[in-house]
Amino acid sequence: MKQYAIGLFMCSLFTVIGVQQKFYAQKSPIVSDSINQANLGQVNDEFQELFFDALAQKAILNHEQAINLLLKAKKFNRSLAVDLELGKNYFALKDYKEAENSLQLLLQKYPQKREAKSLLFQVYLKTNQYKKAIPLAQDFAKKNNLFYEDLANLYLLTNNYEAALESIDYLNLQEGYSEYRENFKKKIFQKAPASLKEIYLRNYIDRHTGEEDAYLVLMQFYQEQNELDKMMQVAQKLLRVNANAPAAHYALYKQYLKDRKFDQAIASIKKVIKNVDNLTIKKRVLQDFAKFVQQQPQYKDEFLALVETEIEREANSELVAKYMVDENQLAAFKHYTSKLQEDPYHFETLKNVLILAQKLNKYEVLLEVSQQAIDVYPSQAFFYYTLGWGQLNTLKLKAAEKNLLISLDLVVNNPNLQADIYRALINYYQDMNNSEKVQSYKNQLQNLKNR
Repeated sequence: MKQYAIGLFMCSLFTVIGVQQKFYAQKSPIVSDSINQANLGQVNDEFQELFFDALAQKAILNHEQAINLLLKAKKFNRSLAVDLELGKNYFALKDYKEAENSLQLLLQKYPQKREAKSLLFQVYLKTNQYKKAIPLAQDFAKKNNLFYEDLANLYLLTNNYEAALESIDYLNLQEGYSEYRENFKKKIFQKAPASLKEIYLRNYIDRHTGEEDAYLVLMQFYQEQNELDKMMQVAQKLLRVNANAPAAHYALYKQYLKDRKFDQAIASIKKVIKNVDNLTIKKRVLQDFAKFVQQQPQYKDEFLALVETEIEREANSELVAKYMVDENQLAAFKHYTSKLQEDPYHFETLKNVLILAQKLNKYEVLLEVSQQAIDVYPSQAFFYYTLGWGQLNTLKLKAAEKNLLISLDLVVNNPNLQADIYRALINYYQDMNNSEKVQSYKNQLQNLKNR
């Protein structure tokens, strides 16, 4: 019996180790402690038989029976292996309280038992005992830097925002920049009090005086608080470090606009747009420039020239192309058709090309791209509408009717598109001298407007 149990145990042991290695694939594995005679210590035959029978029961997922056998074995010997196996079986049954008790008993005697610590850490995560999990994560992080991400998350969950930020900064210092961690920082800032964010950002630029992006983030923070004076203080601090820093002009152009020094403001705007990589910042600057042009139309040409230059130069030109739609539709059309060649299945690009092709009466493009879009997105009402509209304007009338009616069947919660379809159908039936259908769709269009 004992030999049979040991054989089953060895098979199960390799399975467990394999699962653990997969679980810790993104971190260095916490080495599983193999069980052998030395681990069990001086034990009698009855204890061994109970213990290995328990392992056999665990291997076939009979965790309740495994626990009963282990509790009997415990009466003969309070081996660390018994408490560890009890913890594993209780965990498998989701009896986290008993799992915690067994593992804590083990760690009181053997505080460095890493497999027990690992399992206890999982218990704390499963039961949302985040404060208890933190010391374990701190211990793991001493041997594996990536546990600082776990630490940061635990600190966030326990509202210790400063410690969460420190963990992220330490990991960035050790492992280099990570977009994931930067996004995690933003998540921390969303929950943290504004005062803590300000203190952190000010301290950060004191420690990293050469990082222009850090100054930008702090200026952005002050902009959100509508504190232009503090934005300017950060800009001046940056200029003392680097007199030619483009990021400083993020604050300078706002001050120039306030002081009505428009030429200087535009020069600063251009420096930000052409030299700063932060897309959020660039978008805000362009929005400010667009608003400024509405009040000072004499600068419209400079605005459009800057946008056109950005479309040609900027890899992320989606940011600026939309400004061309109302001002220079042909330039916008060229931009989006170029983007479509790079990615012929991108939904928003297909849509933008068709909107502009319709505005510019580019029927050949309209028909070709609409069909291309339908092939990829066969349930999108908009693409059937543009195809039908193009066919209507190129006198392919029967095909136009068919596609406009399909688009009408598919349209959902889009009253503007629905109204466009009604208008196209009215035009079609007027050409067909079908006054009854014309009146019917006019009535439906009016009802839609009334709603």
